[in-house]
Amino acid sequence: PFLIPQVIASSGSPPIFGFAMVTVTISDVNDNPPHFISSSAGRLEPIIIPFSSLVGATLHSVVAIDNDEGRNGQVKYRLQSDFFSIDSNTGVILLTSALPHQATNYSVTIEAYDQGQSPHVTSVELIIRTIQPDPNCPVFPEDFRFSVAEDTALSKRYFSSIHASTTNSTAKIAYYLQSSSSAFIFSIFSNGSLYLIRGLDYETQDTYSFESCFATADVTIEVTDVNDNAPIFSKQTYRFNIEENKESGTVGVVSATDADSGDPLVYSFVVNSEIFSLHRSTGVITTLTSVDYDITKEYSILVQVSDGQHLAQSLMRITVIDVNDNSPQFVLTSAEHLAVVSVEAQTGTWVADLKATDADSDANGEISYSSTTQDDDMFHIVGNTGSIIVNTALSMGLYSVQVTAQDNGSPIRQTSTTLQVTNENPAEFNSNKFVFAPIESSNPGTVLGTFSTQGSSRRRRSLPSYPQFRIASGNDDGMFHINRTTGDLVLLHRFDSETKSQYLLEVIFAIFVESFDISRIISAQINLRDVNDHTPRFNSGSMIFGVEENTRIGEEVYRFRAVDPDSGLSGRLTYSLVSQTPASVFRINSDTGALFVDSGIDREAVDQYILVVNVTDRSPTSPRFSTASARVIVRDVNDNSPRFVGHHMTYVAEDEPIGYPAMRLAAEDADAGVNGRVMYAIESVTSDLGNSAEEMSYFHIDSNTGVITVAKQLDFERSKTHSINVSASDLATNQRTTHQMITIHLMDVNDVTPHFERTTYQAEVMEGQIAGTIVTKVTALDEDSGENGLLTYQLQASSESAAFVIDPNNEVISLAMELDRENKSSYRLTVFAQDSAFPSLYDWCFVLVTVVDVNDNAPQFSPLDGSIVPPLLSRLEIPEHIEGPQVVHTIAARDADIGENGQITYAISGGNTDSDFSINPSTGELSITRRLDRELTGLYQLQVTASDNIHTTSGQIEVTVLDWNDNDPQFVAASYNGQVAEGLSRGQYVLTVRATDADIGLNGEISYFLSNTTGLDGKFTVDTMTGVVTTTAPLDREEKGSYNFLVEAVDAAPYGPRSSTVPVSITVSDVNDNPPVFVETLIRVNISRATNPGVTVAHVTANDADTELFGSVTYSFGNESMNQTVFEIDRIHGNIRTREAIPSNFPNRSSLIILASDGGNPPMRASAVIEINLDAVNFAYLQFDQMSYEVVMSETVQRGHRVSATLHGATPSGSNMVYQLNSGNENEAFAMSSEGVITVDKPSLLDYETEPNIRLIVSASVVGDGPYTAIHGYATVYIQLQDENDNSPRFTQDIYSISVWEEQQPGIFVMPVQATDADSENNGWVWYFISSGNLDESFELEPLTGFLKTKLKLDREVHEKYTLIVNAVDQSEIRRTGTSTVSVLVVDTNDHSPTLNVPAAPLLVSEGTAVGSLITTVTANDQDASPVITFSFPQEGNPGEHFSIDRNEGKIFLNKPLDFERSQNFTLTIQASDIGSDVTHNVTQNIHVVVTDVNDNPPVFLQQSYHTTFPELALPNTHVITVQAKDLDSHENGRVSYRLDNVLPNKPIFQINHDTGISRTQDHKIFLISWPLNQKYYLSSIGEITVNKSEPLNPQSSVFNLEVEAYDHGSPRRVQSASVRVQITDINNNPPMFNQQGYEASVIES
Repeated sequence: PFLIPQVIASSGSPPIFGFAMVTVTISDVNDNPPHFISSSAGRLEPIIIPFSSLVGATLHSVVAIDNDEGRNGQVKYRLQSDFFSIDSNTGVILLTSALPHQATNYSVTIEAYDQGQSPHVTSVELIIRTIQPDPNCPVFPEDFRFSVAEDTALSKRYFSSIHASTTNSTAKIAYYLQSSSSAFIFSIFSNGSLYLIRGLDYETQDTYSFESCFATADVTIEVTDVNDNAPIFSKQTYRFNIEENKESGTVGVVSATDADSGDPLVYSFVVNSEIFSLHRSTGVITTLTSVDYDITKEYSILVQVSDGQHLAQSLMRITVIDVNDNSPQFVLTSAEHLAVVSVEAQTGTWVADLKATDADSDANGEISYSSTTQDDDMFHIVGNTGSIIVNTALSMGLYSVQVTAQDNGSPIRQTSTTLQVTNENPAEFNSNKFVFAPIESSNPGTVLGTFSTQGSSRRRRSLPSYPQFRIASGNDDGMFHINRTTGDLVLLHRFDSETKSQYLLEVIFAIFVESFDISRIISAQINLRDVNDHTPRFNSGSMIFGVEENTRIGEEVYRFRAVDPDSGLSGRLTYSLVSQTPASVFRINSDTGALFVDSGIDREAVDQYILVVNVTDRSPTSPRFSTASARVIVRDVNDNSPRFVGHHMTYVAEDEPIGYPAMRLAAEDADAGVNGRVMYAIESVTSDLGNSAEEMSYFHIDSNTGVITVAKQLDFERSKTHSINVSASDLATNQRTTHQMITIHLMDVNDVTPHFERTTYQAEVMEGQIAGTIVTKVTALDEDSGENGLLTYQLQASSESAAFVIDPNNEVISLAMELDRENKSSYRLTVFAQDSAFPSLYDWCFVLVTVVDVNDNAPQFSPLDGSIVPPLLSRLEIPEHIEGPQVVHTIAARDADIGENGQITYAISGGNTDSDFSINPSTGELSITRRLDRELTGLYQLQVTASDNIHTTSGQIEVTVLDWNDNDPQFVAASYNGQVAEGLSRGQYVLTVRATDADIGLNGEISYFLSNTTGLDGKFTVDTMTGVVTTTAPLDREEKGSYNFLVEAVDAAPYGPRSSTVPVSITVSDVNDNPPVFVETLIRVNISRATNPGVTVAHVTANDADTELFGSVTYSFGNESMNQTVFEIDRIHGNIRTREAIPSNFPNRSSLIILASDGGNPPMRASAVIEINLDAVNFAYLQFDQMSYEVVMSETVQRGHRVSATLHGATPSGSNMVYQLNSGNENEAFAMSSEGVITVDKPSLLDYETEPNIRLIVSASVVGDGPYTAIHGYATVYIQLQDENDNSPRFTQDIYSISVWEEQQPGIFVMPVQATDADSENNGWVWYFISSGNLDESFELEPLTGFLKTKLKLDREVHEKYTLIVNAVDQSEIRRTGTSTVSVLVVDTNDHSPTLNVPAAPLLVSEGTAVGSLITTVTANDQDASPVITFSFPQEGNPGEHFSIDRNEGKIFLNKPLDFERSQNFTLTIQASDIGSDVTHNVTQNIHVVVTDVNDNPPVFLQQSYHTTFPELALPNTHVITVQAKDLDSHENGRVSYRLDNVLPNKPIFQINHDTGISRTQDHKIFLISWPLNQKYYLSSIGEITVNKSEPLNPQSSVFNLEVEAYDHGSPRRVQSASVRVQITDINNNPPMFNQQGYEASVIES
């Protein structure tokens, strides 16, 4: 439908190619009408149907084709009829109305029309003839429906049969298929057997229907699907875009379809990606992490899809979209930004290049340059190159130019740097460094710069000077010369920046001034400016390389390499494909030159490609490029199968000689070389007798030419046709093969001899039957007549035939003796049928007599211990955690009987507690029905039986249930309550918790730990072994009155420990440890002297933190004075009342000391002062300097520490005062001198954490008996204690315990540890760290939170337990530390595979070993804790199921009898599996079992009977025939010797050698029979029969039947015999003889 001309243009040397492809598409027009297949002159072949056909029956089908394309070529059908209709799509003609019951012809016009705009119509006539049904016509019982797999081989003889019947008993039914589309796929033998003649494809058509005979039985064949189609991606290449720096999201979707049905598709990456994820079911691609355009611009990933059997691949290209996330970066660092120009520099003089790069692409990476400094007017910067040039004449000096490089992205990103430009070398060498920047193309002789400073010297000095310059170092290869007097630096050789881009010179400068000389060393840096002076060059202008067809898309096939000596961008190369001819199938990586396959390559379509490749440097100003051509040779891959052409049927006469060429086949293969060279072979031959190796021997095919020749004499009477399945295969390594069925029809020749109906007869006779019992009947046929067709039968004498006799006339074979199947189970007899002619023609057949078994043997076990009754068969150990139902053991018994008589049924007859076990009655597989429970039943004594329905044998199996940690520890009580008094020292016993565990061993060992310790404040601990709960610190009920927490009981199971918790409640009982505390300790009241008795003048209140009696407060007066006679106090409520009228002499100011006492014994007290002021106008009083004093001091002061300065009170003149503490000092922590000085008396009672603020009431009174002795003054002293770091951090628990699973990712949270510090601020701020026990730095402890996390993956097999010492330290200047222990138990996960231990040497097992015998035991170990390892045979790991393995103990038993002659070697694959909670590991090892021989096979002759002819009168010792027998046994058991037994007639005419095996004829051959590995080789001896004496032909006894015995040399000796039939043939050794010496006669004359 299209043409593709190709135009190639070339020029230059080497040539540069250009290509153009012109595709001319030819559009279809509807110029072809449909045409019917098998039509002639507008008519189809008539069809005949019975008029009794049922409505709806399929009558016929027509097919029309149209050579146009698309709708122009789509054909539909139509017809007009009262009785018939046609399917418009398929052309199937149906009967739509019942036909009249008379013979009639119906003419039906059928039209076929296409679907074009102007449709073409073709019509044909079909004659349908109806006839009366023939009663003798075959009748099908029903319609037929078959299923056949689409991959059914053509070589299969047949896949199903159909059958019909007829009322005519003499009629022979022949089957054929009516013409239909299905008939091209199937064919049928004359006996009704269906077979394939073409391959099936479920995806093309899944159902075929056709009719058979006139009985119109429909045969429907449903093609069942097999997974023979690979999935197909919707695209060969998927392209997706993703923006860089984006977080995870969806990229796109890949999808595939599969023509097969029911096979789910699974998507995956060919190579796992750390960047992208592919959903296995939906094909959705998502990102796992953000991508970076600057690292990878495009990802090429192969994705694959699988239907479980086939794979398909597609290339996925994900292009990363650049985001402007990189700022331009200057190539040179700021330290190098220095330029020197001549003082005479003109406008436009180049100064420097400041290049910047940007890792982004496109506009994001396009850089422009600008300058923004005050010296900008002096210089100009080229915006797109970064070149700085002089803009105006420069004066002497140093200039600064700030250069900014910015990209064109959004948002814009920029970077700035500063360039220093100078045009002078400072005098007196204030700067000793010179920088020159010549271009690399400077010519020799060019002055690069000068070191002279004479101008400056002249301006600064008046003395004459004589400068001298010389180069001290750095003048590599003599590149430079310096003028000794002027300092000019001159270039001597050409630069090459690609070889060296920088020079560092040291110049010595010396000045001679009068008698002084001054010298300096000047350094000079010469930086070459690269010029793009090299063109990139390929290694070769034209290249040739190869690539395999079908190379997967995205694979690199070649790498183009070019070189460019330039530096920088001028040396960076970009590759591109200029053209590809004849098609574009490649792409090239622009950076690396790597060539990738971009679409499918098919050598059969295009065998070579011409590529033109361009390479360009990246110079921004003057890029250079070159091209090269490449010839890509497509290497052939064997992707085409041979295809047969020509005819596939021929006719051959049956008597054609061997070597006759029957026909020549031809097959074509589109591949090249050995991939396309075809070799032929015959795969199978099917004759009328079937498919067998013998049929293969009749034909031979020349593997090169395909000529089929006759290889064995053909026989029409044997088979009339031969169907030959011929294969055509190419010679590739991955060979492809096509099959074709060839049919050869034989033409008959008259050469009939007597022949049996079958060559082999099968017969059965029950053992134990009496002699005379009929066994079978054989029948031979001879189409001749008279004597030539009269047949007699004879048994060939042999060791096996002695048990049978045959009637020579009626063909019946009977028993001659009683048979025993266990001694001999089958007999092979040779029966001869010969006609009565002379010489007679004969045929023979074999009769295979099978002795039918009688159940006369009981099953037998192979016991482990037969001394007990019933015998012990096995001892099993089964872990209790194994889930059921599951096979745990296999028992095996043997029964010498066979079939149903030897079919053993197994059963459990006793000891099966709670039906925990079941046994497969057929296989003997013992299974657990559910999960066993050791705690309920730990030992089973199972009684098992083996029965053949008549005989029963018993045995027992002892099963021990192994413990598994399946029970949680159980606390004895549901909860625990305890009580402990406050204030007691640490270590006080509180209570004991106790738990039990029904498991045993480590699974039942219990440890106790505190759990849910929040709010516990580290006050309690539990003994891990005993469960005793004790205190770890004094308790304070007033701080916390009760504690509630959990105690956890954990068992010691090494794998998956189990635990349980119990709530514990502890009540703190009160003690009297708190004194009453007054709300106010100094109360001032003003009362009138006229106050009446009973008036309340004041009220005091005190509280006590203790409870009940200890917290009950009573009040009393504390001082003895007259005040107590005037006032009284309410003991309970603290109300102070006047008791009597206030006396006149009562002082104007007085005080009452009030005591508050609790109910303890002894009680604790506190005091308060009530200052009473009467309403006198003038009175003397005492008064302190201040009403209150505030003092701040440390809580850790020493005894005698002065609390404050002296307290002074205003006193009446001439009076002395005394001071005392009235309240707040009940614990006597302070003392006060008479002078008013307060000191610390008991520093241990000062505690910031208990009482940070102290309030003291101080009183002053006058000493003596003067008028002022009743006068008091009061003041309050407020003491604020400063916190000192006197408390260490305390952990909530002394010992923490936690279990952590191994193999978790680092950073897993383990547990929190918590410590508190009673101090405040920095003194109480706690930081955490691990001080020891952190093996391999496996853990980290967050210093602020106390969160313990893993730092590494834990491995229990490396460290099973960690004991971490953790510390909490406060942040005081002098730090205090608390310590706790964290016990981390690493819980095992199933992360190690078991190690399987099997015998290294082969196991020698005798083939006579009894079924059920123990062969060997395999073991396994596992680094994991308490691994539960089971043993099994994986799939195909137990060939023939000859062995069984104990799932738990690894014992391997013999499950079936062994036969050395069938299999001498077994490779058993043993699989050991550990069972984890989340994963199971499997490992396998092979055990080689070598079966050793016993003498259980007799010699077997290569032929059951031998036949030969022998001329009469042969000389003695003349060779007659050679016989040979093989013995499958080995060594002496297999060494064969011969002897002649019965000689009939009884004449010593023949003899046979015994052992030599050496024939005296020239035809003798020696046969080498190889025995199994490691066994001795034997030459199979040959029994040569020779003539012992010369014997003439006796017409009455011309046939001799000999019996040859072959015997081995084993013990016991085994013998087998074969019959040898020798027919004596006549030789022309007698002349004609008259009966008389002379004859006389008389005649009468006439």
